[in-house]
Amino acid sequence: MVAPAVVPIVPGQQPNVPQAPEDALIKGPKVGLPDKYEGTQGPKAEVYVTQIGLYVLSNPCMFPNNRSKVIFSILYLTGQASEWAQPFTINLFAGQPVSYLDFVTAFQMMYYDTKQKSRAKKALRQLKQTKSVAHYTFQFNQHASNTGWEATTLMSQYQQGLKKDIRLALVLARTQFTALTDLSNLALKIDNEINGADSSGTLSSSEKANMMKSGQCFHCGEKGHIARACPKKGKGKGKFDARIAELEDQ
Repeated sequence: MVAPAVVPIVPGQQPNVPQAPEDALIKGPKVGLPDKYEGTQGPKAEVYVTQIGLYVLSNPCMFPNNRSKVIFSILYLTGQASEWAQPFTINLFAGQPVSYLDFVTAFQMMYYDTKQKSRAKKALRQLKQTKSVAHYTFQFNQHASNTGWEATTLMSQYQQGLKKDIRLALVLARTQFTALTDLSNLALKIDNEINGADSSGTLSSSEKANMMKSGQCFHCGEKGHIARACPKKGKGKGKFDARIAELEDQ
């Protein structure tokens, strides 16, 4: 007589309860193989490390230890970068222990742009609005993510680089910002209002800047109130005055 098969019981598992097949388990997103990296410093090096890391994280069963991770990383190096990795390759062939963290750290020191942060900070400190707010914001955002600055520092630097009339209008808006996008969105709105008024000949940007600085109403020019609450403003309020009032309500 054939002895019945002995089914091992996993701790916490109910006996005689069939387990779901492995294929039925929820799988994560399928990540493509990394691109080859030949040794170009800067963004390409960062992309290489990101792609390697994502692939390793998405396939944990393929990389049970440091050795397998380092071997996989070296396989996607070519040219000068492959030559740079020779000391790690020699250690692998010799059966010596290797650390994936040490490999990545050494790679970053060699191929990352270590001066990127300082250049980004310098660029933002020197950046001034010379055209539209949209153009200034685009230039600012190109460097902002590389500075490592917190949101409050970025917003302060952003305001410093704006034209004087835009800065004054932001003060007039009396709004507390928690994100750079909120600040830049209002600056864009204000810039549109100013440019729209210039084209209609209502007020020049310099006139509006002076009036804001002295606390004058945009509608009647008197002090002590703002355009939204102007007592001399009739039903025929101009289009620009209406838009200014909307900004002041924010």
